[in-house]
Amino acid sequence: MMLPSTLEFGEVAAGCSIVRPLTLWSRCSADQTLTINVPTPFSAPASLVLPAFGVMELPVRFTPPTLGLRQASLTFSASAGGLFSVSLRGLGAMSADVTDTFASAALPLNDTLFVMSDGPGMGATQQWLSGSVPGLLQYWTSSNVDYRLAAISGSPDGGGLIQESPTAPVVLTASTPMLQQRVAQKLSPGEAGVGTQSCLARAVEVLSADAGWLRPNAGLGVICVQNSLEQVPGDSVAWTRVLGTVAGKAPGQLVVSAIGRVTPGCGAPDDVALRAAVTSTFGSTQSICAPDGGLAPSAFGYRSSFELSRPGPSDGGFDVQVDGMAVPYLDSQNLPIWSFDAARNAFELKPLYALEPGKTLTVRYRPACTP
Repeated sequence: MMLPSTLEFGEVAAGCSIVRPLTLWSRCSADQTLTINVPTPFSAPASLVLPAFGVMELPVRFTPPTLGLRQASLTFSASAGGLFSVSLRGLGAMSADVTDTFASAALPLNDTLFVMSDGPGMGATQQWLSGSVPGLLQYWTSSNVDYRLAAISGSPDGGGLIQESPTAPVVLTASTPMLQQRVAQKLSPGEAGVGTQSCLARAVEVLSADAGWLRPNAGLGVICVQNSLEQVPGDSVAWTRVLGTVAGKAPGQLVVSAIGRVTPGCGAPDDVALRAAVTSTFGSTQSICAPDGGLAPSAFGYRSSFELSRPGPSDGGFDVQVDGMAVPYLDSQNLPIWSFDAARNAFELKPLYALEPGKTLTVRYRPACTP
């Protein structure tokens, strides 16, 4: 399986380049070598090894030499047999400003899926997390979030959504009777399993089979709770794209967060793969060695970072508005209101100036030209 079937590059200034990722998902039990062919002005690596049951991202570049529409097909053959193709489309254009728009729902909607490890040594973390439930519910209530919560076991054979008893609700909401007690039960599966091998693969597995409880217009927060290292086959960032696709979420609607070995000094080695997945979706982390009070609001649907559609300018040349009102770079105390993270190509509002419910942020800029 591959995602997407069509790759759109949009308008790109003639002579400049933009790279879009093509997500490849293998359902084969053996590694596959892919031989890739793509005509100019598009380009991509000539080959790629896709791990068994794994996910990888193939970077595809579009470099229009002149103005005008360009269309082509990227084809690749697999070592196990079969020829596949993906449609490519881009437009060479004059250099021009781009406006990205980000709207915050008037009533924040958030669906949260906890992936709970039930392996050895997880009891203390489960107990701490259960103890933090009152604070979590109070945060949702005070922030006026319309939420749903479910949990799954991180064990490979952990089944689907956790149901504590035949009469217990599978998905919890603000109107669920004995809500605090039931949330605590979902977050305390015990230590009966073998632990989590891959939070991301487990979430994809469960949501591929059962995503009916997710609301299409709600954000999705997937929270990995594990003391073992993420062992997802392939690229963990690419797995977040597959996860968003099977959950029916548009870019920006999925946030992966983690309570795990995601800080230096918390066991050896550091969980680089899980931390990369969290970073790519602008989630938040807590160290499983020393949790200090809970995940950041971004884990539960509140965004302060926004990925731009095109490469942002390195000189910080942004025109920023909220509901049509200009937002300066500095506040009255000469402290930054916003910033640009070039590594993630993300526009970021400082915590004090997070986008309020019902507000619309627009960011206008001249895209950087990458040869």
